[in-house]
Amino acid sequence: MRLSDELGLPLVYTHHTRLESYIHYCNCDRLDVEAVQGFYVGFANQCDLVLAPSGVEVEHLEQLGVTKPLQAVPAGLDSAWFAKAAGRPQDGEGRTIGLVGRVSVEKSAAALAGAVMAYLEQDAAAELHVIGDGDQLDAIRQEAGRRSLSDRVVCTGFIPLHEVRSALDRMDVVVNAPDTDTQCIVLLEAQARGVPVLSSDVPLAREFVADCGNGINFHAPRDWAALTASLAEFLALPPGRRVSICSEVREFAQRHGEAEMVHRLCRLYATAIAARRSHGTTPHRHWDSGWVYQALTDGLVPVIQGLRTP
Repeated sequence: MRLSDELGLPLVYTHHTRLESYIHYCNCDRLDVEAVQGFYVGFANQCDLVLAPSGVEVEHLEQLGVTKPLQAVPAGLDSAWFAKAAGRPQDGEGRTIGLVGRVSVEKSAAALAGAVMAYLEQDAAAELHVIGDGDQLDAIRQEAGRRSLSDRVVCTGFIPLHEVRSALDRMDVVVNAPDTDTQCIVLLEAQARGVPVLSSDVPLAREFVADCGNGINFHAPRDWAALTASLAEFLALPPGRRVSICSEVREFAQRHGEAEMVHRLCRLYATAIAARRSHGTTPHRHWDSGWVYQALTDGLVPVIQGLRTP
């Protein structure tokens, strides 16, 4: 903020994380949702322009009290990298269900995996592949052991980038419940490889997951039994219909290419620069000592005090 004022340049804030969803990592009882939201909303209101990765997140910021101009610019998909077509297993072969991304509480990872395991108990030829790392991996492994499914629940942990495409290519469908996400880039990446996504019916999913009509349906949020049923319904589809769905989701994902997003960002930056220049020599300060004091007392000081050792 100070550099922006000193140099006379516009200040643009890009909001990609609902920080209040991660308070549990701070181990600080004095830090609450309102304080964390007040911190980033207050900062956003000191800026000339605020960017968010989805229309859903733009609406969320408006509801929280952001009054500065807001624009949705999704993180662009590297279309060329994901362009190679992916082969799907044919009818009668093994079926692989994927859970991809950070394996954590805020991602409902253990609950998602549990719903998939309920399906595995009905389908002896199916497997669950958990791609990613996080604090829920042990819980997933324990649940797999309790259900005698350890041989069909594969937890890879973190994998390097060059292995991502081959990992996705082994999957028939990916499951997700994007309650705390601001975009769901991992779902676009899966779809770009031709992997359909079964997701809970929340506005963010409707924005970034292809709706393939009666072939693959959204289910009610946190209705894990409905997710299990949706898996059974999708994997029972005729091979031809599943191939068609894979083509539909790949085409949907390619519409979110990085080139278009870069051009959109450039246009927004140019507009912000032009608007700042139109002020001429008129003072245009972003630094608000009142907001800084409020942010410190409501949010940062409790965190610091919580981290102090006796």
